[in-house]
Amino acid sequence: MHKIIITLTSFFIFQFSQFSFSQKKDFEKVSIDKLITETQYSSDSTESIDLIWWLPTEYWSVVFSQDKTVPKEESEVIINLLEKYVTVIVVKGKVGLFGGITYASKDSIQSSLTVKYKQNKLHLEDEKNYNPDLLNFLSVIKPMMENMLGPMGQNMQVFLFKDPGFKKILPIDTYSSEKLYFSLDSFEKEVELPLSALLEEKMCKKCKRMHSGKWSFCPYDGTELTSKE
Repeated sequence: MHKIIITLTSFFIFQFSQFSFSQKKDFEKVSIDKLITETQYSSDSTESIDLIWWLPTEYWSVVFSQDKTVPKEESEVIINLLEKYVTVIVVKGKVGLFGGITYASKDSIQSSLTVKYKQNKLHLEDEKNYNPDLLNFLSVIKPMMENMLGPMGQNMQVFLFKDPGFKKILPIDTYSSEKLYFSLDSFEKEVELPLSALLEEKMCKKCKRMHSGKWSFCPYDGTELTSKE
């Protein structure tokens, strides 16, 4: 009986999580907050801070499409510089007895950070190989984070990962059904693509609720979902 319950549970999870044809949402209509929520991962530990923020190329496409102050020529250059990498922002710290935080150095984080895509471990790009324009762009990010988040923002470190060398698997297809893996010491996160924030929601004709574009069936009544008209 126990095995039957596990089998049925696995079946329903599979049915609800699998996605059929989904429509891509226009970047101008994508919720930046939802996209950030979907690409930020943190541990539940009360003794440490382990935060990984993956910035897919589509993040910049969404931001620039909604910020008309950035000239199109400039946004295209930035996206072209970043699209061959997996950009990750990480902050790691140990929480003291009275709530004080001791943040890990960039070298310490680097040695414990791993990114995998299509079951392949990606290689960390050496900053010495950064394009000068890319280096200048990234140098602007950290002061912005520091202004917004204070000490935590000051201790956020930016890393760029590239193809493993023996094969070309990047850029990441955020609309695919592939998986992306992050690990930071003992903290691990498996990301199942596509990113729902980038997809049009689907409607259940029976309960009239809107659901993630990643799903094929309504989690409440099992009705097949249809693309929003």
